[in-house]
Amino acid sequence: MKHIIKFIFFCLFCFCCKAQTGSLNELKPIDYEVVIAFLNQKYNYNNSFYLNNFIQQENYSNKFKSDYIRELKFYKKADSICNFVKDTVQLKFYCPAAFNRKKYENLLSEKDFRHLENNYSNLNGKKLFINTKKISDASLPIILEHKEKRYKNHKRKQFPSLEIKGIYFTDNHLTALLQYKIIKQKSTSRLKYAVLKKENKVWWRLIGILSR
Repeated sequence: MKHIIKFIFFCLFCFCCKAQTGSLNELKPIDYEVVIAFLNQKYNYNNSFYLNNFIQQENYSNKFKSDYIRELKFYKKADSICNFVKDTVQLKFYCPAAFNRKKYENLLSEKDFRHLENNYSNLNGKKLFINTKKISDASLPIILEHKEKRYKNHKRKQFPSLEIKGIYFTDNHLTALLQYKIIKQKSTSRLKYAVLKKENKVWWRLIGILSR
């Protein structure tokens, strides 16, 4: 009887392990393209940093849309002042502000926002896995991989640590949003969206960072 019980527990253990492994999906090639482009263009000045290679995908939030619209409105205001106001003090502030935000003009449409909301607002805890061997040679910083156990003990965590929380694409797959946060020794950054655009259908350019 004891042997039967042990066998049952062993089968249950194997089933649970298999279920956990099966629930993890490795990033797709296009996901790796975005991650590598993000690392190269955002963190290429770092000598090294840690990466949680497990992505617990968070749902897309419409807060991104409101942040994007806010930046777009400020661009239009700054651009108008830059073109029509003669005050030098205002020009020194608003002209650079307009220049830095012009990149958001005509980048995303209402159709794009609907696609993001319809396809990424209910991910049901989808988990993704980053194979760091596929990005370590391509990215300039040295990527040091975190282990899952280390994340359960905050005191043992190593810094700075990057956690990717989701990767979302527009319908034409020419614009991508990478949601992430940085954990430092004494603080955790707010969730941020890196906006990347595919140029000439070849390479991904980091357009900018929007905070939630």
